[in-house]
Amino acid sequence: MNKVTCFGPATVANVGPGFDCLGFALEELGDRVTAKKSSEPGIRITKIRGDGGKLPYDVDKNCAGIAAKETLRLLRQAKDWGAELTLEKGLPIGSGLGSSAASAVAAAYAINRLAEKRLDKRALLPACLKSEATVSGFHADNVAPSMLGGFVLIKNMKPLQVIPLGSLHAYAVVTHPDLSISTKTARAILPRQVALEKMVWNTAHLAGIVTGVCTKNIRLVGESICDAVIEPARKHLIPGFDQVKNAALEAGALGCSISGSGPTVFALTEAKQKGRQIGKAMVEAFAKKKVRAEFKVVGISSKGATTAKDRP
Repeated sequence: MNKVTCFGPATVANVGPGFDCLGFALEELGDRVTAKKSSEPGIRITKIRGDGGKLPYDVDKNCAGIAAKETLRLLRQAKDWGAELTLEKGLPIGSGLGSSAASAVAAAYAINRLAEKRLDKRALLPACLKSEATVSGFHADNVAPSMLGGFVLIKNMKPLQVIPLGSLHAYAVVTHPDLSISTKTARAILPRQVALEKMVWNTAHLAGIVTGVCTKNIRLVGESICDAVIEPARKHLIPGFDQVKNAALEAGALGCSISGSGPTVFALTEAKQKGRQIGKAMVEAFAKKKVRAEFKVVGISSKGATTAKDRP
């Protein structure tokens, strides 16, 4: 194989109480990377589309480039061959949907597919993590579900231990306001000390989500999306967040919170048509705060990273 196009799906990280340790992958939304094998060693980025000119072509500063370069090293083939990359951004930068992770995952998976002796998906995660650490921070709750699919629990970072929990037949309403929040900004405002009762609350609700996913109880998952620590600290970065969340719940959402570091707000539902009603209610709530927003209703991806031919 000399050329391949791979897809890295968008993700919802944190999922309420699971800060830095839980995330799930989304269908339809994500980034694509096309990798063309070259006899010349090294990674080169030849084209970037959909970023509005914001992303660098420097391999060591671009999340796709970093992940691709590190994947070649993990394959122990960095001196044998290289690749030219084309990155197609399907996700807004700073959206809270794992934009940098999707690019890293697509690039790592593409380089791996070009190799004669491939690594399994889990073995590619360190390459994606190196990219994330350089660009947005050392956390795996975006890259792991994007690569592996479904819900993934991050049990430990050093050494990395991830636990795929499986997927759910459910829909995520992802509502993206016309705002951008950098992950570094969103992390800088977080509290460094947490009250014991809040720690207990979040731990219990995280356990509720994990139990709900493992038992396929979508209602338990939804009612467990409650965060007493991170959401209260970040919600002021999203104008009208409380009103948007209330609108989603009143429209029938099973649960609602901030996706990753924001500004995207997500809600869960059992039915796609109900999801459209929820999305409209969320957009209207944003509009009352004079914030433009748009929504999409998408399923939860069970596959994670795929080649273009494997996508429906």
